[in-house]
Amino acid sequence: MKNHNLISNVNFRVIFLLLFFVILTMRFGRKMLEGYDAWDFFPTYYAAKNILTGADIYAYCGFGSYYTRTPIFALILSPLGLLPRNISSFVWCLLNTVALGTIFVICEKMFLRTKNTKNFFWIIIAPITLLLLSRPLVSGFLLGQVDILMLCFIMLALFFKERNKLIPAALFFTFAVSIKLTPLVFLPYFLLKKETKFVCRVLFFTAVFIFIPALFVSWGRNLALLRDWYQSLKMFNPIDRSAFPAPWYQSLEIFFRRFLFSDNFNFSLFKAPTIFAKYLFYLAFIAIYIPLILRPKHAGQEIKAPAQIIDYNILIIAMTIFSPLAADYTYVNLVVPITFLLYMFRAERLYQRPVFFISAALFSIFNFFTGTKVFRLIGIYSIQGESYIYLIFMTVVWQALALLFMLIYLKHKTN
Repeated sequence: MKNHNLISNVNFRVIFLLLFFVILTMRFGRKMLEGYDAWDFFPTYYAAKNILTGADIYAYCGFGSYYTRTPIFALILSPLGLLPRNISSFVWCLLNTVALGTIFVICEKMFLRTKNTKNFFWIIIAPITLLLLSRPLVSGFLLGQVDILMLCFIMLALFFKERNKLIPAALFFTFAVSIKLTPLVFLPYFLLKKETKFVCRVLFFTAVFIFIPALFVSWGRNLALLRDWYQSLKMFNPIDRSAFPAPWYQSLEIFFRRFLFSDNFNFSLFKAPTIFAKYLFYLAFIAIYIPLILRPKHAGQEIKAPAQIIDYNILIIAMTIFSPLAADYTYVNLVVPITFLLYMFRAERLYQRPVFFISAALFSIFNFFTGTKVFRLIGIYSIQGESYIYLIFMTVVWQALALLFMLIYLKHKTN
């Protein structure tokens, strides 16, 4: 009994977050201080450095890349531009580490229904989630990507919205949209749910964010920056391209091309024109809202689960797979649905239900093959010269689809 009380009094959240912060800082932050080139962070650093100088932040900035975020995001990060690049990369790494830790804290507060599962969350669920997402996490940190920070703002928005604090919720949601436009998939859902007050506040903060840079760079330059930003979105939208020589795109549209229609890796089942993949992509985007607006079916042995939390997790997956520029690091967003489903597997014993057990097994298989070394063990070293074979087979997309199926089925069975 004394040992049980001792364990229950240990703050495993603090222990996990401290270890988490130290390990990630030593693993990635040290590399940044040593001058490691986080390629995808360089355009952000370039924009932050030049937003107040009058230089064109959307011009080619080296490393084969361009800045594609909003002007307000570059303005917010302008203090990073005052630092040397390696120090700035280090600070960016710290920001993302704190953001990821914050996501876990919000997940604990939003998902857990009883306090007696708190230790289980930090001892079992959080570490397993990190292990399952090691590939996207490593890619995201080493490249200096923005997805973790964006997801943190989304979770903060949902957290405050669940507590009916609409102003901070809308503000954080607008911050997320200022990083990437993909969180906009939430807005049709909120409109369908008649959450017009929240949507109106988001639109208000969006207007504010559009015009704030004008206070620092003049009205004329702000309009020019907005035009350049719009052009950058058109330039780097792979849906509008006719060929996909690079395997790193991992969106659902590319998934349809690779396995159903026409693709340069010749895995497709049909040789139909690629335009069909685009149409199917748009139909799937519309269809994703159907399980969100349908009321759960109250049939025998319902599962106790919060329907709106399930909806949020479905939308996070939709935000990921429908992103035109989705890559493996984009799937770090799955940290939220994985955390939620792991908790539900324990709380509602979903592993005892064949549908969830089989789906989880398929997810585990796809996760196991998210790595080149696994393929090398079975004698596959490259396909058409590409050594990152998990990208060709799109194992991260298969994982997302397995999670999506479980969530939709869970929504169908919840009460």
